[in-house]
Amino acid sequence: MRKLASLVVLAASLVCLGLIGSPAKATTYDVYSFNGVGLTGLITVDDATGQIVAITGSVAGYGNIANLVNNPNFPGTDTIGVGGGTNFTFDNLGYPTDPHLDGYGLVFKFVSGLYANLWGNSPGNYELFIGNYVSNVSGAGIVAFDSAFTTPLPSTWTMLIAGFAGFGYFAYRGMKKTTSAVATA
Repeated sequence: MRKLASLVVLAASLVCLGLIGSPAKATTYDVYSFNGVGLTGLITVDDATGQIVAITGSVAGYGNIANLVNNPNFPGTDTIGVGGGTNFTFDNLGYPTDPHLDGYGLVFKFVSGLYANLWGNSPGNYELFIGNYVSNVSGAGIVAFDSAFTTPLPSTWTMLIAGFAGFGYFAYRGMKKTTSAVATA
């Protein structure tokens, strides 16, 4: 029984390490040079689902991006009211080819509490709308997305840690049984 449990833990650890199967991955895109608006940051997309899972960075004149607005209806759209009678409809869907965002794009929030919507119109052409109809900045321009690197998603790290914890537990049990056997002999 102990050997079977050890093999299960070994297999789970190998999956987590990416040596068997393929753990979830995310590609991070570098975003810059938005038609003089000064958007710089990173957008992280889950490679398996295409869901945008994070955005970091800043927009000149508006400050740092606090967080991506979650889409509970993914892969469908969701709508958020941002004040002044303005609603942003978004889907948080990213694509590996240009345009990397569709017509709904993503919504994020600045540290100041202001919201912004970034979406794609056509290859190389993106639009950023900040705020609401009362006070806003919008403009068509080019956002260059560079696939910066692929990184394991946090759930993969959790599985990896759980696998190593299992190894540690079975090693501890094996040492404890060996110590007990020596003590009774």
